[in-house]
Amino acid sequence: MAMPIVSDELWKALDNALTHKRTRNATLTRLNELLRKRFPEMPDSYLTENNCELSRQMLTAVQLQKFNPGHDRVEPRQMSGPVVVFEHAGERYMFDGTNRLNVWLRDREAKTHETIIVKRRNQE
Repeated sequence: MAMPIVSDELWKALDNALTHKRTRNATLTRLNELLRKRFPEMPDSYLTENNCELSRQMLTAVQLQKFNPGHDRVEPRQMSGPVVVFEHAGERYMFDGTNRLNVWLRDREAKTHETIIVKRRNQE
């Protein structure tokens, strides 16, 4: 089965969302930090550029709410850019953008939001 090709454009969007375009290494470090917040047992470098599968979806706040946001704070640093969701063991988890999500839910916003889905490929 062919592996999906992850576009550099999608990686750049993820770099910008998580580290404001610093470096790919900084993005991967941040992804792994966010992963260990949810799953403390995960190793430091569980996610790499070679084993990540990225996709993009447009989802409403109500759809995003189903992805275990993790907190109810409404203190976003900014309101633009994609939110980041991680898929693990068939479940999805909000990784970045939960404060914005909580504002959208509070305001009953119905529009869709760019969402980057990060998933670790099955290692064979």
